[in-house]
Amino acid sequence: MKTLHPTGWNRLATLTAALGLTLTACSAPVAEKVPEKTEPKPEPKPADLPPAATEAVTPATEPTPVVEDKKPDEVKPAGDPSATAAKDDKPALAPDVRYTTSPAESMIADGVKFLDDSNLVEAQQRLMNATKQDPKSATAWYDLALCQFRMGSDDDALASAKQAVAINSTFSKAVVLVGVVLERKGQATQALTIVEEALRTRPTDVMLLGAKGRAQVASGDFTQGLDTCMAALRLDHSNPELMRYMAEAYLGLGRTGLAKLALERAMTVYVGDMPKGEGEVGGKPQRQYDVRMAQGGGSWRGVKAEALVREAGLAQVHYLYGRLAMKDAMDGSLEDWLTARDKFRKATEMRPDYAEAWNNLGLTLVVARNGDDAEVALNRALELQPQMLEARINLGSAIRVKRLPKIDESKFPDKASQNAEKSRLEIERAMKAREAFEAAQKQDPRRPEPNFNLGILYLENKMPDQTSDEARFQKSLDYFAAYKETKGAIEAADPIEKYITDAKLFLTQEQTKRVNAEKNAKEKEEESKKKAEEDAKKKAEAEAKAEEDAKKKAEADDKAHQDEDAKKKADDDKARLDEEARKKAEEEKAKEPVPTPPPTDGATTPPVEKTPEPTPPPAEKPPEPTPPPAEKPPEPPPPEKPVEPAPAPPPADGDTPPPPPPG
Repeated sequence: MKTLHPTGWNRLATLTAALGLTLTACSAPVAEKVPEKTEPKPEPKPADLPPAATEAVTPATEPTPVVEDKKPDEVKPAGDPSATAAKDDKPALAPDVRYTTSPAESMIADGVKFLDDSNLVEAQQRLMNATKQDPKSATAWYDLALCQFRMGSDDDALASAKQAVAINSTFSKAVVLVGVVLERKGQATQALTIVEEALRTRPTDVMLLGAKGRAQVASGDFTQGLDTCMAALRLDHSNPELMRYMAEAYLGLGRTGLAKLALERAMTVYVGDMPKGEGEVGGKPQRQYDVRMAQGGGSWRGVKAEALVREAGLAQVHYLYGRLAMKDAMDGSLEDWLTARDKFRKATEMRPDYAEAWNNLGLTLVVARNGDDAEVALNRALELQPQMLEARINLGSAIRVKRLPKIDESKFPDKASQNAEKSRLEIERAMKAREAFEAAQKQDPRRPEPNFNLGILYLENKMPDQTSDEARFQKSLDYFAAYKETKGAIEAADPIEKYITDAKLFLTQEQTKRVNAEKNAKEKEEESKKKAEEDAKKKAEAEAKAEEDAKKKAEADDKAHQDEDAKKKADDDKARLDEEARKKAEEEKAKEPVPTPPPTDGATTPPVEKTPEPTPPPAEKPPEPTPPPAEKPPEPPPPEKPVEPAPAPPPADGDTPPPPPPG
């Protein structure tokens, strides 16, 4: 999803809401100091005009008041038309005071030097020591408050600035700083009360009138802010600070043309030359701002008083030009965004401690999807003002649009490993963005922007704390709901409804996928279960058949064994009977007498020895089938009737009878 292309949107507020970005209106913090002028100077001659005062150091003071004879409010520049008009009806001013040298002068000077070098830690230490050395030095307390303000310690800065005002109620810059800190804390109404209280004793203090106008603009009362600034311009018609506040008021009213005119007038004071014939030196025209400073423009109080010196004030002019360009970029014009970026960059170059300009510069870079440079600018804003909630929110958006580092293909050679590494980097980037948004959410739970940005983050990125896309889309919708709750009334151009619609669509798709997956899984499970049952049935049938076959085989084997045993027994019996019959036949045959052959004349017949017949070897018994058990074994054949031997012939005379046959 794309959130950084505002083409087609018709309002800048829509763009900043869709980006989750926040514009920071300049609160004109007192970050530069100009020297106090407790005594008005006589109007200088053209040849005596000093060069432009770009830097100055706050003088140390001693808590010994001395009432001045002449008030700086009464000093009017040459040719000021309001000088005569205000001469008769101007109310009396409270006596102004000044102080002699403070015993903590060296500590204050060291602290101011560190402050100018943006070494805030050392500056705070020196200035705290100065307040301990001289607790009644309004200057020490003011400089300490300024240091604490730049460190983001708003509560400490407010306490220190109030202490400076308590010591010197005519200390306009301290009153202004009190108002600025209160405005930063979202207490513009209370800031207005503080400034108005100071104005009761100094109703024509231009610096205080400017602070009142700015407080009215900060509280959203743009019309009253314009009236206040115009009244102050009647006292100091060339005050560029008042013109800047008027430009902010016109911006708030949507009157960009008048805002540009006010800025052009302020720019003319800062960089333009005096009209021909006025303020010339050696026939050469001088800058209006130089002449203004020479006529008392650097005063801390009264007419010609300014909270910011030239460079700081000119930086704010560029900053407001940048805001005007962003206002013109409502149609998504790239050229206007580039103009805004250049103006904010110019403001940071002229005033490196301009936190608001750094924040809005980062915003324009986020719109250009230059997340790396945007992160640098927004971190710089947070260094200058650690409690700047807008910068913290925009930092999360900058991280969200950062380009991923190029993947080293030597370490991840295949596509799968490259995709895995890319996914890891995306999750890592999303987690860093979430940390920034959650820090802003913790800083101010009432602000709706962190919830909006977290909703977009979960809508567009895989998040490790959510196990599924369905869960993260639901989380996105939860954040969008929290945004609507904290936002209150939702404008028609607010893109929240579009994002909610997208999140619901994606959530529905994921739910449909899940339901279908569950249905498919259930069907597959049922099919698998049915198949398993069929397989089990077939297996059981096969096992039963196998068991039956095994039983039949066992029975057949048993019968075969029985048949074999019966046949073997029959064969054995037959063989036994045959053997017995043979033996009996042999015995019977052996009992038969051997016939004696008849004798021959004169010869004796030797007895014939009967050679026993060899017993034939037993024949191998062929396997015979076992006769069935019901059949009886064959009966042995009846014994043969023995043959009686023939009677022996009578012996011849003189012959020896033959021996009896072997028994």
